[in-house]
Amino acid sequence: MPIKFEPYPGIGKIQRKVLRPSRTPAVRVLAVWVVLALLLFYETNKTPLAWQAFEIALAVAIAVFIYPFLDGPVRLHSRGRLELHSGNQLATETTGAPSSVSPDPQIHDLGFEYAGQIIGPAGKRNVGVRMDFYVHSQNQDSAYLAEIFDGLGTTRIVAFKSRFQDDFAFETNNVSNASIFKADPNFRVFRFPQLRFADSLYRIHRRIKERFFADHFPTIANKEVELTNFLARAEIIYQNMAQCGDYQLSPQGDCYRLTWKGAIRQSWLLTWPVKQIRMRTMRSRALKMAREIGLPIDVYQGRISASINSPA
Repeated sequence: MPIKFEPYPGIGKIQRKVLRPSRTPAVRVLAVWVVLALLLFYETNKTPLAWQAFEIALAVAIAVFIYPFLDGPVRLHSRGRLELHSGNQLATETTGAPSSVSPDPQIHDLGFEYAGQIIGPAGKRNVGVRMDFYVHSQNQDSAYLAEIFDGLGTTRIVAFKSRFQDDFAFETNNVSNASIFKADPNFRVFRFPQLRFADSLYRIHRRIKERFFADHFPTIANKEVELTNFLARAEIIYQNMAQCGDYQLSPQGDCYRLTWKGAIRQSWLLTWPVKQIRMRTMRSRALKMAREIGLPIDVYQGRISASINSPA
């Protein structure tokens, strides 16, 4: 029987999963090393047996690399779906009472005030979200601490957001994965996965915000309105994802189903080594941007370099 758990009230049951060996980078790296070792062995011995062993290892290595690119789209197409709406909602006694919250000290020390909790039920996607939302009225910014639950584990995210009077907004976060969807020009997202401290991430966010002052005027509302705005923006992002061309409405009209084109595109972008190459590229761009705005990142400490110690 599959093991299921409910991380928080209102999120629903999530089924635990185990990553298939063929999808783990360690197995693929091992295959490369085995091939290289046998090639070296053949070059040293020059015997038919050594060559045969090399041919077998090479065939296995090729299969290990190619199989996920063939099997992945088939699996994703069979189960890939999106509900008609994101399902994100304010945690209440009706939807699932908010879990006990004590303001995160890192966020609280930056001047943010707790505004509420948002949950995203797992549903049939087997992915649930719990999010604590904060508002900084003086700086006209908001922030959220998110926990994303899926069958493989929990991912924690820190993000800061600023919105402007013309409906333009941007977000700065420490998400480690590169997005596989087209960027929204009205909602820019800057990722700095190297940062592990909220104060450093917020300093970078404030410095990026200064770049938009020439063309945009920041705005902020009370906590209730900011929560409502956040949910509305999240729904827009969700619908843009559903309409990106990878999905089509199911015959029953009850969900969006992945097309074969979408399944192939998404699966290949999430398969090793494509995923890792895109993540490395994103990390390099983040470091470059941090240097350009005068806040270089110390990747070992996970924060802005100690030599830059004056407030942003």
